Amino acid sequence: MNPYALETLREFKIPWAGHPPRSIDGLEREQWDFVITVCDRAKEACPIFPGQPVLAHWGMPDPAGVEGDDAAKRAAFRTAFLELSRRIDLLLALPDLAQRSPIVK
Repeated sequence: MNPYALETLREFKIPWAGHPPRSIDGLEREQWDFVITVCDRAKEACPIFPGQPVLAHWGMPDPAGVEGDDAAKRAAFRTAFLELSRRIDLLLALPDLAQRSPIVK
């Protein structure tokens, strides 16, 4: 895990301990309602998912690719977190979504 990502999660009080990153291997065998990619590299490498999930691409700069001092890197991860947080909030506010998605409980 990128240390700036972990720092950002701690800043926003998102627990992460015990959740190592994992690859997409095997995910195409699971049933999905929604598939959202966030970087162009993920979109290009995204497998075919069974059924008819809603596919979305939320393109955004990879914060790990930002060069500069610590402050610039921290700002990039904070910006990415806030952007994703806003988009997730808007997605979850869509009518009828709570009935379709197991992530809304």
